[in-house]
Amino acid sequence: MEPEQDNKASAPSAPTPAGKPRSKFSRIVWGIIGLAAIALGASQLYSALKGMYVLPDCDSKSAKDTMAGIYKEHNFEPGDYTSIKTVSSSKDEVVCNAVLPLPDGVNLIADYTFYWENNSPKVKYSMHRKAP
Repeated sequence: MEPEQDNKASAPSAPTPAGKPRSKFSRIVWGIIGLAAIALGASQLYSALKGMYVLPDCDSKSAKDTMAGIYKEHNFEPGDYTSIKTVSSSKDEVVCNAVLPLPDGVNLIADYTFYWENNSPKVKYSMHRKAP
């Protein structure tokens, strides 16, 4: 004798609950965290794009890094800046003057200008040693 087959379709199981809805407080907290993340991302993007369209300020990290490479190229090992002055500034040109002490006791006077050439930022400079 063969077992009887049950031709009835099995009853669907009850749906499981999706979970408790979030409280108003947790939605507010996650909203604030999301806005903070968006603001941080936007400020990082602005900083990256600004460097492509705006010349650096005389005392900016970008300007100091550029000049550090130039000093090294000319075999100067200056200490920290004694002064950095912005002589003039416009959207097309930033003119700077810096004084840096050298290990031998004299100062290195650097005059440098950031400017645009073919939509690319460039720097021209002159340097001389001067007794304090």
